[in-house]
Amino acid sequence: MIEIKSIAFIINGARRLNLNIQRIIDQCSVNPSFQVCIGKTTQAKEASDLATKFSNDGIDLIVAVGGDGTVNEVMNGLMRSNRKPLLAIVPNGTGNDFYRSAFNNSTHGDFLSALKNPNLMPVDVGKVQSEWGTQYFLNIADVGFGAAVVEILNKQRIYFGGKASYALAILRTFLGFKIPHLSIQSATYQYSGPVFMVAFCNGDMFGDGLYIHPGAKVNDGVLNITLLKKIGLLDYVRNLKNLKTGKRINHPEAFYFSDNELSIKVTKGIAVTETDGEHFPTAEIKVSIVPSALTLLVTEG
Repeated sequence: MIEIKSIAFIINGARRLNLNIQRIIDQCSVNPSFQVCIGKTTQAKEASDLATKFSNDGIDLIVAVGGDGTVNEVMNGLMRSNRKPLLAIVPNGTGNDFYRSAFNNSTHGDFLSALKNPNLMPVDVGKVQSEWGTQYFLNIADVGFGAAVVEILNKQRIYFGGKASYALAILRTFLGFKIPHLSIQSATYQYSGPVFMVAFCNGDMFGDGLYIHPGAKVNDGVLNITLLKKIGLLDYVRNLKNLKTGKRINHPEAFYFSDNELSIKVTKGIAVTETDGEHFPTAEIKVSIVPSALTLLVTEG
């Protein structure tokens, strides 16, 4: 049985902690069974550096307290560290999409109970490589429309936050989005032409609960790919119910398949990439999956 003796909480300092989350941290801090460290971020990318430091210091369990962006930063820090401690998530974001993907669309876990009787789950990690470097993702990466939405979302969050911000960013993106042409190549699939969006899915949902690849599992060992070729605003509206209820998009230009590695090139137009909501300034990438790269503490019953 795994014994957890040391815990590091990495907290998104930009978000207020509710009473339940503060209770979790306080009870762990006063428990003589645990050595507890707390790192609260004050700027972008700081969570990644804290995760690497705590990991290399020998901490047993690193807890990401925040949303998908915080979880992504912590995970990238762990992937770049010399060792791989356990990872846990206390969701405190707007979408919490990776947590919901891992735990059947739930955010009602009991972290303190999970510490008493640890149940562990291996999780895969996606990997994006380009001339700009390597970026990892736990949930979803995509090229095309989704990445364009993230660009707008990140800009408007300064003025307009909350769940409604996703819907506004999607609408604003549709108004100016021009479909690029991409070349997609893998050992089992080849395509060249217009691409509204190609999503590389470890989890099954993004964008605050939109199921972009129903059935994808965070520990199935493969990269699940959703390819949307020529899709418009009306198609999105017609399929919004499917996206919200976990059904596949019903459209002749929607394709679902799995692979372990593929490459993307832009042949016409402009396209960028996003990884778990983090902007990546190119679409000339190679995407792959690292099976069972990390171990997640199961906090849902």
